Amino acid sequence: MFLSRRNLRVLLAKLDGSPHESLCTIVAGDDSFSVTAEEDAVHYLHPSRQATNTVGFAGIMHPDTEARLLEGG
Repeated sequence: MFLSRRNLRVLLAKLDGSPHESLCTIVAGDDSFSVTAEEDAVHYLHPSRQATNTVGFAGIMHPDTEARLLEGG
């Protein structure tokens, strides 16, 4: 799946509550797929992750990427 930077920003804006009634989802024009943003606590604690033994574990991130995230960039 490929998402444009614009679509990624839209998902983040929706997750941050813009608009406040947002379902945090972008749906393809032909309804062939959708992408939904979830809060970390919901995503990483979801029961479906129990099958892979990864409940609560976000995975490893490259240090440069993590530093950029922490900077707010």
